[in-house]
Amino acid sequence: MKNILQSHNLGLYEIPADGDCLFSAVAHQMSLYNETETAASLRSKAADHLLDNQSQYIFFVESVDGDEAKYRGYCEEIRDTNAWGGQVELRALAYELKVCRNDRSSNSFWSTQNFILYTSSTH
Repeated sequence: MKNILQSHNLGLYEIPADGDCLFSAVAHQMSLYNETETAASLRSKAADHLLDNQSQYIFFVESVDGDEAKYRGYCEEIRDTNAWGGQVELRALAYELKVCRNDRSSNSFWSTQNFILYTSSTH
């Protein structure tokens, strides 16, 4: 695996599986470009984006079942605890960090050169 990654100018980095892993992985990738973020700051950005764009996300968070009060609670949990983040939070971060775009001329949606491959036996 290491040789394959190196042949594509990529690397493998271990991120602790501590509940902050998704946010820590994004922070790590940003640090490669001299951007300073922490898991806590990224959690806050994701929660703010989710709260500001509730209508776009509320039905993708299964645990809230479309309930606005539960959704706000979910967003605060993302901000204030080490609850696991997933696809919804990653999408919110992509918008907040401006690493995605909707380019209609090329039908290109994602504009980034960083990839996060997440594997864990604990999650």
